[in-house]
Amino acid sequence: MEKTENLNKNYPSLLVPLDIAGKLKKIGFSDETGLFKYNRDKGLIFKTNSKILVIIEKENLLFGDCTISEMDELLFGEDNVSYNVDIPSWEQVFKWFRERNLLGIIAFDIEYDSPFYYEIENEKGNTKGHIPAFNSYEEAREALVLDLIDTYTFIEEEKHCLISFYHNKRYGTGSLVVMQVGGEIKISDKEELQQIWETLKEDPKLYFEALFDTDYISYKSSKMFRFKEEKGYEKTPKAIIDLIEEIMKKHNYSFDNNDLEAHYFDFSFPESYYEQLKETENA
Repeated sequence: MEKTENLNKNYPSLLVPLDIAGKLKKIGFSDETGLFKYNRDKGLIFKTNSKILVIIEKENLLFGDCTISEMDELLFGEDNVSYNVDIPSWEQVFKWFRERNLLGIIAFDIEYDSPFYYEIENEKGNTKGHIPAFNSYEEAREALVLDLIDTYTFIEEEKHCLISFYHNKRYGTGSLVVMQVGGEIKISDKEELQQIWETLKEDPKLYFEALFDTDYISYKSSKMFRFKEEKGYEKTPKAIIDLIEEIMKKHNYSFDNNDLEAHYFDFSFPESYYEQLKETENA
């Protein structure tokens, strides 16, 4: 459903619109201390421990072409149990994202006719943003929150593992360098991901380190494993060798003819997902 203009003249300007509140609920936003709620029966309410004040009755809430049932669907989705949805202030939303390492910034450049713009920065200092294109702070603020929601959703839903392959490349100078070969295998299936994580723990000397970023994701990469046993080097546990061969077969993966010497591989997880896996393991 496309966003439509909020027609409620008495709707508190400090609160996010109802459609954004619905999007926030879908990504897990919750604020038990929040005082404003959308009540399934009453409409927009102000709720404390001792009283409930109806701000705008449900039948008087207008939102473009939405019907009341469509509004309920937008805010509650398949949740048939809850009666209240948090309607946070803009500042509460920005605080929630800051706590999840996404900082929203609004600024302006007087050299543009539409001077307002925004940026999103994560804990690594990586930024994404929008060129000056908004006529007011309020327009930029709403666009920023929607982009924060999309960015957070992307990070949360991108639970996957990248498997990379390497070989030793010898240069004319005689130096030997480990080079990545072929493409990566991306695993997103939940059961496969769990199998990979459990199997990797077969290596008592397993470790991970931060090696690279792509797009807006920082990765944690495992140690490199060897396909073949080599004298003087750690032997890769058979369970891990069996796993990588199974994955290569399932994904129809093979090296180019010129890359047949490839004999290393590693596993990389988005850092946030890696931390979740570690927390689950220690729970």
